[in-house]
Order: sequence, then C-alpha cells, then structure tokens
Amino acid sequence: PVRNGERFDLVIFNIPLMDKPVSSRSELALCDPGGKLLSRFLREVPGIVRSAGVAMFTHATISAPLALPPDGQVRMLAESQRENGEIFRIYSWSRQ
Repeated sequence: PVRNGERFDLVIFNIPLMDKPVSSRSELALCDPGGKLLSRFLREVPGIVRSAGVAMFTHATISAPLALPPDGQVRMLAESQRENGEIFRIYSWSRQ
C-alpha cells in the first residue's frame, strides 16, 4: 500500500480489463465489475503522482466505461485491435 503522503514520478497500472463479476478464482486478476477499481485509481491518482509525474494505465472495449478524473489530462498513447474487434488502449495521465 501507498504510505500516507507518498508521491511518485511514475505510476503504472495494468487494470483488470473485463467488466463482469468474478465467477471463479482464476478470474480475480481479469475482472473489474462496474469499473470500481479503475474508478478508484483515477479518483486517487492525483494524490499519488508528483506534480511533474505521470501515470499510465490500460483500458479496453470490454472494460467499464472510462470515467476521466476531474484533475489533469488523459492522453491515449497506443491502441491495438484484436481480430474479435476488442480494442485495447494504453493511456497516460498527468497534471499538464
């Protein structure tokens, strides 16, 4: 866990991508029902990244909708599409 007041220059978060309930133990790292984990990360990221720092995170079309944080700027860095049509993206967040 992040200690109170601890800040970082770079935070990388590979979120669980699937927006569905966990149906087995093997899905624990794959599912983020309702995007709760992603929403918490985006809500708290301004408090853990230094003023000139950046956070990078993943998102896909099988994820919950991307709720952008109120502070800072989100940029898409890369995008890849699978044969089944799923789109996977890497984003960055920064204050600038």
